[in-house]
Amino acid sequence: VGLGAVLSGAVFVTIGLAIMRDPVSERVARGLSTPDTEALGRVFLQDLVLPFEVLSLLLLAAMVGAIALARKVDP
Repeated sequence: VGLGAVLSGAVFVTIGLAIMRDPVSERVARGLSTPDTEALGRVFLQDLVLPFEVLSLLLLAAMVGAIALARKVDP
């Protein structure tokens, strides 16, 4: 339990720092006083198209893997 907590905390901090240092998020933060869903969609579908599509493929692979692991095999 201890090692898992430390590793997940390290991943969380690393992702948080990457998001805070990202130039796109800085532009969004400077340009918007109150971010809304339209601005978030614009950032995802204009500036971050490739990472958005890679993430969608990763989530699809995780879903297919979870389904494959959850299937019961009949004898």
